[in-house]
Amino acid sequence: MTKIVCVDCGNKCERTGSRQKRCPKCRRLNKLERYRKRYRKKVEEFAKRGLNYNYNSAYYKKHKKRIDLNNKRYYLRNRGRLRIQALQIIANNKPIKCAKHNEWNCCGDSINIDFLELDHKNNDGAVDRKRFRGDTFHRWIINHPKEAQQKLQILCSNAQWIKRRRVENKKIELWIEKKKVIIDRRKR
Repeated sequence: MTKIVCVDCGNKCERTGSRQKRCPKCRRLNKLERYRKRYRKKVEEFAKRGLNYNYNSAYYKKHKKRIDLNNKRYYLRNRGRLRIQALQIIANNKPIKCAKHNEWNCCGDSINIDFLELDHKNNDGAVDRKRFRGDTFHRWIINHPKEAQQKLQILCSNAQWIKRRRVENKKIELWIEKKKVIIDRRKR
């Protein structure tokens, strides 16, 4: 690895990033200083309005159980409603049913909402699982309907498994073909 000279302290260190200008110690200090500046700004804004910035955290600590219970009740009460709204948006105001029902004949009751799931068309669901937690995924669908319709489809659980197996089989076939090419090259 190449060595760089830190712009803050002047010490030499190994480069770990392509645009690195600071040594690891100075990077940590820089992040801490940026955090402190943001915190100071918030405290100043609250002081201008005549409020105490630390009041909210003290209130939360004092009433933590009650606040958490209310948040849980709200989530449980609204998650079904949000899920149905998200399914309606993906179905584009058509009947909510499995997208592959006619093609694969995967489900006898393709309209039962309990069996239906949201599926990523391009198999990029891992990105969204990292990005969204809880009901925030359904809220994103409601707030970004066009993007969600392009990215998602509604499938029953059986169709999800069929799709998964087909993707795995394609990967296995590609792997076998690559191995055949490598073996053919060795024989020559």
